[in-house]
Parts: sequence; structure tokens; C-alpha cells
Amino acid sequence: MFALQMYQAPRVTSFGEAISVYTRAQRHRPRTVASNGDLCYPIPGKENNRDLSVRMTAKGVAFRYHSTDVITWHRDGSYTYAPWNSRSTCSFFNQFCPIGTYLTRCGAVLIIDDTGYAPCGPVRVKDGKPSGGLTWFHRERVDRKAAKRVLAETRYAEYREWYKIMKPLLGDQQQRYFDAAEALEDESNWPMMASCHLGDGHPDRVRKAIYAYNHHECYKTETAESLPADQAHRSVWRV
Repeated sequence: MFALQMYQAPRVTSFGEAISVYTRAQRHRPRTVASNGDLCYPIPGKENNRDLSVRMTAKGVAFRYHSTDVITWHRDGSYTYAPWNSRSTCSFFNQFCPIGTYLTRCGAVLIIDDTGYAPCGPVRVKDGKPSGGLTWFHRERVDRKAAKRVLAETRYAEYREWYKIMKPLLGDQQQRYFDAAEALEDESNWPMMASCHLGDGHPDRVRKAIYAYNHHECYKTETAESLPADQAHRSVWRV
């Protein structure tokens, strides 16, 4: 999939620059008419792309991608971002937002001055402070103390030591379904687990399967309203 190329379009970082672009756009014939009757003009430098336009609304100057006002600049110097998750929306928004502001993770994260926020609806940003449609970042991490207790209730430690010795002696077998926690209880199952050709019987995978089965005990959820930009980029944090 090709990203949207925006280098020919003018850079907009303020309401004044948005007005200037809109004034230049009016030299061309309107491209489309919005549902409320506003005339949509081609963005200067991108006249050949019919998916891009700019219009004046009662709220300010709106830069449109397809039929969405992705970013609207207001007269008080603030702007509103209307979330839409796609790489092309990121490219579009990043051309018309302030310096130090950009979208990442296909539009799921809004970075403002090295701080990441998670939009879930229209976000109004004034003086670098977002408000409105924001949600929480969250991630799940293993609760080591609880997970250790859960593992101790199984024969995992015995299986792990047995695996180190016996795995080199076993060939690969076709994939067979097994419940890790249940299979551990009977040593007759261990050769079948250890020789699975997809490696599902590796102790690391068995341990993770036990954690998953006891999810509420073994994992704890962390949440954050905002994150430093370097952490907001990481997929371990979900929105």
C-alpha cells in the first residue's frame, strides 16, 4: 500500500497560515460541496488529487481527506483533530499541524511536544493541551509473584528439567492439541508435548499457556492517560 505523498502541499502550522492556504485555494473552482453546503476547494499543490480539499466552516478552516475534516484550525489558534486510523491520514494530518505535533501508529496516537495521547473522538488542542475525545493507554504485564505461585501449583518445574534431558532424544511429531496445565499432570503426556513439531511443548510456551489459562491471576493491567513519545510508539501499549 502506497502512502499519501504530501510534500507538494503547503505546510500549515497556524490559523493564519490556514487562512492563507484557503485564500489561494479559492482561485480554483470548487471541487465538491460538503453535506452542509460548504464549498470545498482543491488544496494548492495537490490540485490533481480529488480526495484532498479545504473549506471554510463556521468553526474555522477545515482540511479534508475524502469526506472527513481531519484537522480544523480555529480562530483562537486552536485546532481539532478528527481521528481516522490509516497511514494516509497520518501523512495528511502531519502536513497541517503545528511543529512538534504528529500522528503515529496509523493515527492511533497523537504526539504533542514529545507526549503521546490516545484519541477516540474529536480532540481539541489549544496551547499544546488536548481535550475532548481521549482514551487511556493500557498494557498487560505478568504479575511475577502471582505467576510464580500459579506455576508452583503445576508440575512445570519438573517438566522443564525433564525437557532439557529428553528433548534431544525425541523426534518431531505432528501437531496435536493439548491443554498445557492438564497435560503436565501426567508424565505420559510429556513426550507428546515435547516432540510437537511446532514447538508448543517448549517450556517457555508451556509457561505462557499456563499464564494465559490463569489470566486474571497472572497478569496485571497498567493504564496511562499520556505517555512519553518513545513509549507511546511501542505496540506493547494498546489504545
